[in-house]
Amino acid sequence: LPSPCRGEPPALVDGIDVGLFWRQGFLWIPSFINESEVAEMRRAMAELIDQWVPTASSGAPGATSSVASTSPLRPAGNASANVSANASASSSSSSSSAASPAGAEERNHSFMLDSATKASLFLEPGAVNADGSLPEGADKRGAVRKVAHGLHLVPGPWRDFVHSPKVARLAQALGWRKPLVAQTLYRLARPNSGGVDRHQDSVTLYTEPPSVLGIWLALEDADESNGCLRVLPGSHRGPIRERLVRRPSGNCSGEGCAVHLTFERLSNATAAPPSDFEPLKTRAGDVLVMHGTTEHFSEASTDASRSRESLQVHLVEKTSRWPEDNWLQYPPGMAFEELAVPADRNSPFSEL
Repeated sequence: LPSPCRGEPPALVDGIDVGLFWRQGFLWIPSFINESEVAEMRRAMAELIDQWVPTASSGAPGATSSVASTSPLRPAGNASANVSANASASSSSSSSSAASPAGAEERNHSFMLDSATKASLFLEPGAVNADGSLPEGADKRGAVRKVAHGLHLVPGPWRDFVHSPKVARLAQALGWRKPLVAQTLYRLARPNSGGVDRHQDSVTLYTEPPSVLGIWLALEDADESNGCLRVLPGSHRGPIRERLVRRPSGNCSGEGCAVHLTFERLSNATAAPPSDFEPLKTRAGDVLVMHGTTEHFSEASTDASRSRESLQVHLVEKTSRWPEDNWLQYPPGMAFEELAVPADRNSPFSEL
């Protein structure tokens, strides 16, 4: 993967170690937001989840994966959510829980496809009974695995964070000239929850040339016991291993065909052993920013008393091409939102 930087990047820009980011493929920034901002994000998420009413459709067979239904995009100023449920018992620990590997049995992926512009609730496997109700003694927050993928379109603290000057300045300092918001998700990892498989963000958010920037905001303290993020330093200089793409289901062709999501292999490079990955301990409010090709994962939590919540924002460069067969597509007439950054002629992306 060619780096967008021409020559040696500057050491520090606005206090951000740009050189270190481009050398190792990630950067830890402590105390990016304060305690009250963290608390407001968690409070607002509790309020959103509380509006979900488990129904019989939650256990309906044939659903894409363990998911709850979506809240539609709403005009600014209306932060309410209309959340119902629709989930099956199956799920994946990967970052794209609704996608199935190439050759696997095809599933109905409509829920995941619709989540691109909504705050959709994806549930933990086995979170609801066959009739769609929660098991006795279970709570809603513990049943939800993530809320994705258009959370930045919902008025509230998540949208405020994504469009804050500090996020725009961070992206610009690292070289993104015209950053667009591709997706935002809130990850809820309950105590003793499963991990997230090894992956690269560019697999699911592919651009030409590659331009994904991941901003991982810790909303709770994270270490090895509750499944902190683990990254492979320098892996951003390697290849993108695969892509998650849209393909017509079966032998269908034309606009009316159902869409199937599948991973297509791009590289057979030897995978590094898990021992090469570096665990990154974080405190609530810290940010980990990652190049889209940096490999990372989270191990399963072994702590029965601590959850691990985070907000994950993914930006792409406007001057890069977003392929039409990427899984995430906005409806016609709707475009990715651009962050407001001051003009910078010295950006590494200025000649793309």
